[in-house]
Amino acid sequence: LEGKLQPFVSSNDGWSAANDNGKLGWVPSSGLGSKFTMNWKSVSQPVKAVTWMIMRSYGEKWAGSTLNVQVYSGDALFASEDIVGFHDKHTSETYNIKMELDGDGVTVGSDLTIKFQLTGGSTFKISGMAICDH
Repeated sequence: LEGKLQPFVSSNDGWSAANDNGKLGWVPSSGLGSKFTMNWKSVSQPVKAVTWMIMRSYGEKWAGSTLNVQVYSGDALFASEDIVGFHDKHTSETYNIKMELDGDGVTVGSDLTIKFQLTGGSTFKISGMAICDH
């Protein structure tokens, strides 16, 4: 997983790959405040939405788990969301979280930057992502 993400991760302060119970994902190994940034230079198609496949779980480890995600092109903020990583069910489940970008989104030839920071709890898990033109 780290090899697949490495070309796009421009900074990483405390995130790494983890495979617990057969569920591979990108997790904040340094706990609260862990952050990373991903960049795509000169996108070849418009970006109107980003979708995250995230795991929600339960118990003390997951209590209060929240990830802040911000999507930029240049200095312009196109979307920001606090994504919750915990629930009261006694299961671990994958959820799709779609963030629609403001206006026409990121245009062809522009740079796309996405910033992630664990702002609540001590863990979170991203298990997939999609960058979409619709």
